[in-house]
Amino acid sequence: MTLGTHIIVATAVSKAIIPTGNIPLIFGVSLASHYLVDAIPHFDYESSMLKKDEINPMIIRTNFSPKLAIKDFTKFGFDLFLGLIILYLSVKNNLQITGITPYVAIIIGGTLPDLLQFLYAIYKKPPLTYFQKFHDFWHSKLRLKATPSAIASQIAIVALSVFLITR
Repeated sequence: MTLGTHIIVATAVSKAIIPTGNIPLIFGVSLASHYLVDAIPHFDYESSMLKKDEINPMIIRTNFSPKLAIKDFTKFGFDLFLGLIILYLSVKNNLQITGITPYVAIIIGGTLPDLLQFLYAIYKKPPLTYFQKFHDFWHSKLRLKATPSAIASQIAIVALSVFLITR
């Protein structure tokens, strides 16, 4: 799933506990939602700098260059920004009641596994290897190409999540 999708789904599943102000619980639920949503077959946009081995997902090859770094950070940055905009538009009426802290916990919890995956690609040592194995365990083995139906399914997941957040 994309970063934006993870943020919106994490917000939807955390909605009932946000009023409690229990930040560790909100973070934990958001983190768990990342792994559960990744178990659904979906497309992931490819990194220009990082390539997973088709046979062994623990092998990630790196190909760093300034041009590729700019391309990837632009793509990931746009995705993150889009997720944050959708989040803000979905919860803006509740921000005065709950404050921003629960949503920061949601954003971090919902996206942390992908950040750890990026760090693992650079530094393939414990504890990052353990996080990578855990991520791969939960991640769907069926990786979809970015076809219109795969993109539409992720849009539908976001739309359903926004509906659950705003109702």
